[in-house]
Amino acid sequence: MLLTDWEMEMRSIEKMIAREMNHPELRQWSSEPLDRSLIWLIWSMGASAGLGSALRAAVAAAVYLVHRGLEVHEVERAQPGGGGVSATAVLAGDFFSSKYYLLLAKYGLVSLVGVLSGGVRRVNELKVRRRSWRWEEDPEGYVALCAEIETGVVRGLLRGLSLRDPWPEIVRAAGRGFALVRGGEWGHGGALPSLMDLHVWASTTAEERRALEESEGSGRVRALYAKYNAGDWVTDQLTEVCSSIRSRLASLPRLGAEGLERMCSEWEAAWASWVPVAKER
Repeated sequence: MLLTDWEMEMRSIEKMIAREMNHPELRQWSSEPLDRSLIWLIWSMGASAGLGSALRAAVAAAVYLVHRGLEVHEVERAQPGGGGVSATAVLAGDFFSSKYYLLLAKYGLVSLVGVLSGGVRRVNELKVRRRSWRWEEDPEGYVALCAEIETGVVRGLLRGLSLRDPWPEIVRAAGRGFALVRGGEWGHGGALPSLMDLHVWASTTAEERRALEESEGSGRVRALYAKYNAGDWVTDQLTEVCSSIRSRLASLPRLGAEGLERMCSEWEAAWASWVPVAKER
């Protein structure tokens, strides 16, 4: 497939997502640039399952809408001074995620509705668990939990599309990749640490940890990100994740492998000139 064909298909998916998210009262939550890396992952799964262009685009759009709906529910909690999620944000999240029903039905993919619904339930359960997780005592368990949350909805597609090895390992690695590219939550007022934050926390002195606890969202937090080379650490970790994914591409259909390569390229391009603070969440 030529590059121009790839770009045309991606634009088609992006237009489909934008159309489904379009609502005059919800533009605050639909104006963010789309996460192409996530779209490429879902698209690759559809391609590996043998879906044609129209069907894999519909699956990519439907799963993205569910993922974005879940994400919007948390955005305001991550804003400096945010006290919770507003009623409008909840409605926006529900609106986005609900659209996948109609989209899948339109393309005759009703069997995937239950799969995605189960994924939503799983993600919500994991998020509840994360809020009470004692990450200072079990950082490795916390990292695994964050990674699973990132691909909780996508994991259901493994069964829904009858994808076998090496896909479970690819999705597991991708979950860590998506958790890494979240960046720094504390520097953006987030209530829970990201993988970058855990790296910084493990590197800091007792005095610096007190500063982290007392200066959420301040320049001091950003300075600690820089002091402990948080961006370089994320880049190194992403290199390992992408290497793990790329080592499994040879056993996939050509389109599936190409899509995953593009997912990794999106991550690498985003962190070529890293920004120490996540845009949201």
